[in-house]
Amino acid sequence: MRDMFISALSVVALATTLHASPTNADPLFGYQVETDVVYGQGRIASDGEEALRDLRMDIYTPTDAGAGPWPAVVYVHGGAFHRGGRRNPPYKLGSAVHSSPEDWARLLAANGFKTFVIEYRLAPQNPVTTFVQGDDNTLTDLRSIISEDMMAGFSRGRADIGLDPLGYEDADLDLIWNAYMSGVEDAELAVQYIVQNAQDLNVDADNIGMGGHSAGAGISASVGLGRDASLKAIFPLSPPDTFFDKDFIVGRDDLPAVLMHFSQYDDEPVLRQASALSAMLRSADTEFTLGWIPGFMHFYPHNAPSLADDGTRLSLGDRVIAFLNAHLRN
Repeated sequence: MRDMFISALSVVALATTLHASPTNADPLFGYQVETDVVYGQGRIASDGEEALRDLRMDIYTPTDAGAGPWPAVVYVHGGAFHRGGRRNPPYKLGSAVHSSPEDWARLLAANGFKTFVIEYRLAPQNPVTTFVQGDDNTLTDLRSIISEDMMAGFSRGRADIGLDPLGYEDADLDLIWNAYMSGVEDAELAVQYIVQNAQDLNVDADNIGMGGHSAGAGISASVGLGRDASLKAIFPLSPPDTFFDKDFIVGRDDLPAVLMHFSQYDDEPVLRQASALSAMLRSADTEFTLGWIPGFMHFYPHNAPSLADDGTRLSLGDRVIAFLNAHLRN
């Protein structure tokens, strides 16, 4: 046993990576992680003057799933477009402890998916998006999607980081537009980085998925449904509605497979939009599965029970893994 432990440590010590950033490994749990890899840049104006900032990701590489190339998964954290990150303490609500991005990455990597946990520009940084309302199949009327009680939900996220609440004026809606769509830009940029560096990253560029929770779920859904991204599967968990036109989405013939979940006591605006999102996806040209998390509020762990519309009952994590196995392994 001692020799096996020393051998494992030797493997870790000799491990080489693509980028010169800190690398940690836990061979007992089937992954190796490389942190703070720059995947692109995004524009912000936090002090009133525009500047570019680096965008970073943590990369979790399977160590017990063969030599690759591995299917890839991009995980996008939540936080009301205002908070959160790649390595933040888990959220807590209603006696539930949420699974962190690190928890999801460990689960995915241990099951043979090279996992990229990304950061993206957040509202307090005053991100500058290149998207223009009404262009690129986006909506022109944000009030058709963002209700006053949804703005109150964003304000709860702001309160957690000491910011004033939002109102329902045009400037408040524009702030959410800029934050949401900057996140879409950044997540799409992460996919492009993976595709362009697939050989060095040892990933299968034809088998990439994306998922996340809350704001990260909205970003994942928007990249998968509204953009021409190289994604075969997405798993949005409690997403807000997308800012892309539903008729455009339904008319596409190249959509990824979708596994979407909501919780029983999810935030009211999220649940209110769930039926419209589900109806859109049922009429679209894609494989769509809807799941429910009974007994939980907006935050829930990946080992929570998942009840799907096909009548099956699995843990959420097991359902996501089965979904990704079905669509990212040719």
